[in-house]
Amino acid sequence: MQTYYDILGVPENATDAEIEAAFKSKGREVHPDKVPPGNPYLRKVAAEAFKDLSEAKSILLDHAERQKYDAGLAYMRGSTASSANPAPAPQPQPAQKFSFWKPINTKFGITVLATGAFGCILFLVGIIADARYVLPGLTFVFLALALLSWRHGMRPGTDPKILGASLFLFIFAATCFSGWIQSSPPSSKQVTPNPSQPGTAE
Repeated sequence: MQTYYDILGVPENATDAEIEAAFKSKGREVHPDKVPPGNPYLRKVAAEAFKDLSEAKSILLDHAERQKYDAGLAYMRGSTASSANPAPAPQPQPAQKFSFWKPINTKFGITVLATGAFGCILFLVGIIADARYVLPGLTFVFLALALLSWRHGMRPGTDPKILGASLFLFIFAATCFSGWIQSSPPSSKQVTPNPSQPGTAE
C-alpha cells in the first residue's frame, strides 16, 4: 500500500520544510499544465497524481491529521504482521494414561495377575480332571476381573459403567465362592457300628 510519505518521496519523520520542498519538486513534474494539450489521457493521469500530492501535503502538514494518519498506519501494519505471522496454535496435550502397572501400583498389578492366572489353572484342571476345581477357578477369575474393573473405574475421567461392572463381577465371584463352599464334602467322620457292642445284630 502506498502511503502519503511514499507519494511525496519523504521519510516518515520528515519535517514540514522537507514535505513542502518535496511537494514543490514533484508538483512541477506531474502538474497537468506540463502535459501537451493534445494528450487528454496523460493530462488526466497527471491531474490524479497532482491531486494525490496535494492531499498528502495537506494531511502531513496538519499536525493533528498527521498524528491520526500515523496512528492508522501503525495499526494497519500491526494487523498485517499478525495475519502474516499468526501465533502458533497451542498443541493439544496428550491425554494422560493411567495404568496399574506404574511403580506405585506394581504390587496390585502382580496380585491381580497372579489371582487370574491361578483361577484359570484351577478352571482348566476342573474341566480336564476334577470338576471340583471349576468353581474355585471361576471364583479367582471373577475376583481378578472385579479388582481390575474397580481399580480402573476409580481413575479420574473414567466411564462410571466400568465401576458399576466391578460390582457385578464381585457378585459373580461371591456366588461361585458360595457354590464352592456348599459343594465341598463334609469333614465330619463317619461312625461305624462296633459288632462287639451289645444290642448289635449278629
